[in-house]
Amino acid sequence: MDNPTQFFSIPKHLNNTPTLLGFAMDELVPALVFFAVLFMMDHALIGMALASSWFLGMRRMKSQYGMCVLRLTAYWYAPAEFSASFLKRTPAACRRYWLR
Repeated sequence: MDNPTQFFSIPKHLNNTPTLLGFAMDELVPALVFFAVLFMMDHALIGMALASSWFLGMRRMKSQYGMCVLRLTAYWYAPAEFSASFLKRTPAACRRYWLR
């Protein structure tokens, strides 16, 4: 841990949530997909129920665990290939060092 070239800097934008129409994308996009697919299958009421339960469930989970709970969970528990392909500016979770 004495070699500074082995350390990575963690960017601050990992904690910022991208938005669409004022709502977080991980709340809104899956809810719209649930509703659109089930609406096309003539199950609009079931689609509306699933979409609203996803939306409200994500809101509740984010209020308890933080705004980027899905992204940070995927970062910590997904394989290292996920970090290499989707999170290009961050190291794999197994390579992070914490200073005391």
